[in-house]
Amino acid sequence: VVHFSGNAYVGESMVRPEDYFQNITVSTVALLRAMGSAGVSKLIFSSSCATFGSPTQFPITEQTPQRPTNPYGAAKLQAEQAIIAYVKARK
Repeated sequence: VVHFSGNAYVGESMVRPEDYFQNITVSTVALLRAMGSAGVSKLIFSSSCATFGSPTQFPITEQTPQRPTNPYGAAKLQAEQAIIAYVKARK
């Protein structure tokens, strides 16, 4: 499964944050459940640099702290965390 995870407008996420949490976070959990039911175990998730907020060091790496500064970045980070928890629970 290739999952692009919905909406992608930072400004809009500031005005309608509930839409972003629903369309990104909640929908990712629903997708994980559907994948589990269907026996699908491979996922490519398109996240965003918005999960890093305003980093103080560059380049951004996997070790850079994730501190989103808007609902879009927060929803993407929550989706990442849900995926990680889902994978760990199945090991």
